[in-house]
Amino acid sequence: MATSFGVVLAVAPGTGLICLLAWAAAAAIGKYSSLSALISFALYPLITFTLHGDSKPQAFLSLFVFSMIYYRHRENIRRLISGTETKIGQKQ
Repeated sequence: MATSFGVVLAVAPGTGLICLLAWAAAAAIGKYSSLSALISFALYPLITFTLHGDSKPQAFLSLFVFSMIYYRHRENIRRLISGTETKIGQKQ
């Protein structure tokens, strides 16, 4: 996640900041880091198309990163659905 946020911040600082704020808000409300990441990276393409709709490289990168995040979080998604995902600060 940190690497993905770093890439987004380097390529599109404004978009990256919005995604980080979305992650922080979701984490504060839901207490699930993985869910917060999924939410913030689901917003990434939407924000990109809104702010940089005419930029094909930005659009491609946002969809690629979004897809990779969801692919890499398959197990987290299963645990979230089953209710077994650990919350922030909770011991495993």
